[in-house]
Amino acid sequence: MTSNKIGVCLLTFNHAEVIESTIESILNQTIDDCEIVISDDCSTDGTWERVCEIARRSPRVRAVQTPSNMGMAGN
Repeated sequence: MTSNKIGVCLLTFNHAEVIESTIESILNQTIDDCEIVISDDCSTDGTWERVCEIARRSPRVRAVQTPSNMGMAGN
């Protein structure tokens, strides 16, 4: 039997006040075999630092950041 891994892509920009609860909500789903890729679009409000801290604690979370603010379509 093949194991299928679920991937969740979360785009963010300046969502420091809700990013932790959003990630926790995804991690608390009943599917254990998932990876969350969080792409931060060069936030300036501490979002990136919060995402990095969560990624350090959870092997299921991968943090990436765009090289510059690219807007929703670029992120």
